[in-house]
Amino acid sequence: MFNVFLVLLALLFGIAGADVVFTAHMAESGLNTYSVGYVVGALSLSLLLTSSFAAPLVNRMPLSVQLGLSALLLGISYSLIGFGHNLIAMMGAAFLLGIFNGVYNMSSSTFWQKRVPYQQLGRFFSFANSILSLVTLIGMAANAWISERFSASFDIILCGLIMTIAGFMLIITILMKQKKLALEDKTEALEVE
Repeated sequence: MFNVFLVLLALLFGIAGADVVFTAHMAESGLNTYSVGYVVGALSLSLLLTSSFAAPLVNRMPLSVQLGLSALLLGISYSLIGFGHNLIAMMGAAFLLGIFNGVYNMSSSTFWQKRVPYQQLGRFFSFANSILSLVTLIGMAANAWISERFSASFDIILCGLIMTIAGFMLIITILMKQKKLALEDKTEALEVE
């Protein structure tokens, strides 16, 4: 559970960065800053489509894919926005970002509902939202500082890299946990015999 929460913190840190520096990235790329609307529109459209139609498919995926791989691909897509310096490339990366963000959001909310006891769910989300708000504020300040010293595209790429690493670590953690549980089940079956 702790690793899933860490990935969520990394994602929020990066997303807060985009809120602060995305317009600057457009300007650095020589695009009209009003073009941000097209990129955010592509992201919103893919989030809407994923949330509306992908739930049955996502439910059939293993947890390592639902949470870990979606976070890893979310980070890569996020980095691609930073590498993109034309509107079509940024819109394509944002569309992918929305898909993987939608999968991660669906999976993580289901994960928390299954792992946190029902009577503690309200307190958990209250505490989690306080932490997430703090990380968002820190992310906004830190990403603004980084983009001022380097560039907005570097900051977006860095945030994407953080998300990618967090997703990769989550995949490993989930697979190791599943392997451990499978070994414990085999051991119990041998003891029963």
